[in-house]
Amino acid sequence: MKATLLLLCSAALVAHNVDVREVATTLKYAPSAETEMRTTWTLDWDLESTMAGIPSLGIENFDTTLKIAGELSWSALSALQVSKGARLAAITRTYEEAQRSIKVVMPSGHGFQAIQLKDAGTTRPIDVPVLFEAGDDDFEASFVRQAIELRPTEDMERLLDHLTPRLDAVNWLHLGERQAGDEWLIGARDFESLWFPTADPASWFWHDRASPQASDQWDESLAQTETNEFERKVLGDTRATYLGLQAVDGALCAHIALQIDQQITMVVPGVNSLVARAHFGTPAPFESAPMHVDAQLDGTGVLLWDIASKRLVSLRIEVEATVDMTFGSWWQIADGDGPARFIEYKASLEGPLNWSLTEVEE
Repeated sequence: MKATLLLLCSAALVAHNVDVREVATTLKYAPSAETEMRTTWTLDWDLESTMAGIPSLGIENFDTTLKIAGELSWSALSALQVSKGARLAAITRTYEEAQRSIKVVMPSGHGFQAIQLKDAGTTRPIDVPVLFEAGDDDFEASFVRQAIELRPTEDMERLLDHLTPRLDAVNWLHLGERQAGDEWLIGARDFESLWFPTADPASWFWHDRASPQASDQWDESLAQTETNEFERKVLGDTRATYLGLQAVDGALCAHIALQIDQQITMVVPGVNSLVARAHFGTPAPFESAPMHVDAQLDGTGVLLWDIASKRLVSLRIEVEATVDMTFGSWWQIADGDGPARFIEYKASLEGPLNWSLTEVEE
């Protein structure tokens, strides 16, 4: 199995003109004292969506296909404090910006019509610096107090519980000496911590999220996605194979090939209310049921680790995604005097999805 995977990965690298030397190396993590790192997280997709019907109305299938393409990205500047022994003691992180661009292409007459979703642009997901301090087992998160004009709201404090402290992918490595062809498994929890660096990263792109000045305008449906009412489970494994050393922009990097096989299930409350608030500025005129999502991700990736600087350079993943969604709402029928009726919808999404995480020392 190991020899076959190494052969396949090497063949793929040759096809892409990547020069990798199959030599042993030692993988270490040792950040310099008082280092500042800029991290950029990007997700882009080009998916085809099919409405599978409205079972509650006896409609089992639609002949309706949508094409959805877009990109989400955010960046953050992290100031690292390192103790003796090159141990990471604290991280002060400023979340700089989040950008959203989504286009939906839908049937229109004999062709397709492209719709650019409203409010595409830049937001600040968290406008207060966050301090992560190393404890015995994990990092404790808090807001940098001198940067807050008002007392943090309860919603802001809950947000801290779902932030990923470390964005350096060190948990994706097996530190120590590695020979070309060495393999290891990256568990679902480590995969999840970077793929979902907050409870629901998509919600970052709709509003300025955690702002004490805007706390009185905090929408309940948005707050739910960052609390324990948002449910998610990630299963599966990512297989890593060390292939050798590669020169990247003058730096010698360990080249680690990734094989992705992940299943993700999510229950997302308040989706219709979130979208209505984001696009129309008002709550939805109906009560929304949670959306259930089941996704399968299959693909490959590459992790590059700087041998001299002992840090992440980039992590890039390309997968084929298959997503099944069930969602619904209670609608008031006709003149509104009768009981509300629950309408359930089903849809599926398929297509390529690309994700990247890059780090640059400032």
